[in-house]
Amino acid sequence: MIEFRLTHGVKHQMDGLAYGFMEVVNIKHLKNIEISDLELILNGRQEIDLADWRSNTEYRGGYYDSHENIELFWEYITQLSHGK
Repeated sequence: MIEFRLTHGVKHQMDGLAYGFMEVVNIKHLKNIEISDLELILNGRQEIDLADWRSNTEYRGGYYDSHENIELFWEYITQLSHGK
């Protein structure tokens, strides 16, 4: 039962995850990547440079850096990063 659950029970979900991953990442480029490097690519760093993130953000759909919703977003993200 355990083997079935681990190998077949989530097959549909794992196939979807693999499909989405391969849509974004060319699997050929993963041949020479260490697992730790792949983990960093997928998860990123724990520390986020908010100033860098904000200065490199592109807005679309009528949004811009000083748009009210965008300001609220950055305010919220800043509070989260400071543990508030």
